[in-house]
Amino acid sequence: VHGNQADPFNTFEDPWSPVDTPFGHHVVRDLLPELEARQGPGSLLEGVQWLDGDIGDFIGSRLFYRKIVGKLWLVAIPVSFAVLWWGGPASGIFYPLLTAVAIIATFAAVALIPVLLIPRFERRAEHIWDVWPALAIAVAAGLAVIALAGWFKGALFAVIVRGAGR
Repeated sequence: VHGNQADPFNTFEDPWSPVDTPFGHHVVRDLLPELEARQGPGSLLEGVQWLDGDIGDFIGSRLFYRKIVGKLWLVAIPVSFAVLWWGGPASGIFYPLLTAVAIIATFAAVALIPVLLIPRFERRAEHIWDVWPALAIAVAAGLAVIALAGWFKGALFAVIVRGAGR
């Protein structure tokens, strides 16, 4: 038995059919060469080899802010969903609080992207506490978006109620 016969992602149903190609075949033939071709100046991992092993320097570096934080919202949404989905039933009476924190964290992560583009925050942080002003602005922006959405919903509801009373 070969490895591709035991792996469901790499098993051919009909090896002689040109249209029957498993998922693993596409990863090896299409995705990996495309990723290799994109590695160069300006790629996601450019400059990682020059790090000296200090994770604090990496988190405070422009590489981290420009390359990774810009994609943070892609991670924030599924992480918030997973916390609510699996952590919710286990949290008991704290479920509403957990839901609110997950929503605020998602909005703050999305708001963190434009905040980090402000020149004042686009610098190398000496210590982790140097990042708190940017995080505070992002959380405030996330709360402002939630408050604005709540106000807008209330205003629309008032218009509907007034319209239904006529």
